[in-house]
Amino acid sequence: MRWIWMVILLGVVIGAVGWVGRGNWDGKGRFTVIDIGEEIRVESFDPEIGRGVRFELPGKLVVESVGGRGKWRVEAMASLAKKYGLRWGGDSVADYLGIGYTSVKSKLGLADKWQWWRRGNDVEWEEADMIKRGLVKEVVEVDGERVWELSETWPISAGELFVSAAIANKNTSIVIVNASGRDGAGGNAARAIESAGIKVEKVESREKEPGKCEVKSNRRDKSGLVVTWIREQYDCQWAEGGDKIEVTLGTGYSEWWRGN
Repeated sequence: MRWIWMVILLGVVIGAVGWVGRGNWDGKGRFTVIDIGEEIRVESFDPEIGRGVRFELPGKLVVESVGGRGKWRVEAMASLAKKYGLRWGGDSVADYLGIGYTSVKSKLGLADKWQWWRRGNDVEWEEADMIKRGLVKEVVEVDGERVWELSETWPISAGELFVSAAIANKNTSIVIVNASGRDGAGGNAARAIESAGIKVEKVESREKEPGKCEVKSNRRDKSGLVVTWIREQYDCQWAEGGDKIEVTLGTGYSEWWRGN
């Protein structure tokens, strides 16, 4: 009997550790991780349709990073992430691609690691080649160096590859208010929101407001998949509002996106 109790105790301890270290994946929406190493890979699956995609970013793809830290080739991102943090690296890649993501792969909590392994084994995976699929194009920099950048077809492909069926089926439209004081912030946030399957009805501008992000909705939608996803992606506070979901980006979003 003693060994049985030891197994039970071990299970409780593992469960508790998993809960403390778990991420925010809800088990319904798309599960996307960014693996930052010598190469940078994006891996994503949708449990609703049982399909996933994996691809590696070309080493000479030039990524405009968040925080106002400039443009860098993917091949340099791993060493830079050691300086600025893995979260900075993941945010930079996701923002450049215009997608939402769950976590940097190496930062997944135990519970999410288990879910990634368990649910991922049931997924039909597609290995995508960004160059062969024409998702990037070669350009020549002013110094004559040949590098890659996202092609004109990427926004459409991102909407196909990263849409979350559970979110898209909600058929939700939102309004984005840019109160960050920086031009283009609203449109930038809209890219990832729309790629997830949420319709952005319009983007408005308003005088500067403090904070990073606020989501207004009715109480019924507060714990719903759409509001929860937006809050997690942009570290948003929630406030009670009407039936139309409104996302307000404050000065903190500008600082996160382009620095001071």
